[in-house]
Amino acid sequence: MKYIGFILPVLFSVFFISCQTEYTKNETILHADAVMLTYPDSAFRLLKSISHPEKLSKADYAAWCLQYSYAQYKLYQDVTSDSIIHIAVNYYENSRLQKQSGTAYYLLGRILLNNNKNKEAMYTLKKGGVPIAIN
Repeated sequence: MKYIGFILPVLFSVFFISCQTEYTKNETILHADAVMLTYPDSAFRLLKSISHPEKLSKADYAAWCLQYSYAQYKLYQDVTSDSIIHIAVNYYENSRLQKQSGTAYYLLGRILLNNNKNKEAMYTLKKGGVPIAIN
């Protein structure tokens, strides 16, 4: 009976950790993430090599959308549609993955700015916690 005081918190902790939102377990996406800052072109090729990313698990697809959008940003590609990054924003916005959430909001804000949607961009960047200086 004295072990119940020990076992219950341990079981609760394991249950809590297992229910948290995960980033990704996909090795290709993790590798693309690892090389993104120094070799965004390689990261982009890795991400493009995944056929039918929409068929991945929700966590993996959100990670793919985030990294794909990030690669496009790093490669200065002209992105006219914000549909891919919206998948990542929607997935991460209420998660505990603050880095991914902030990155998703930042990328969405940049896409909106590049498409002259300034008011929406400022709202998005502010929501993502990006400091905004107004001249």
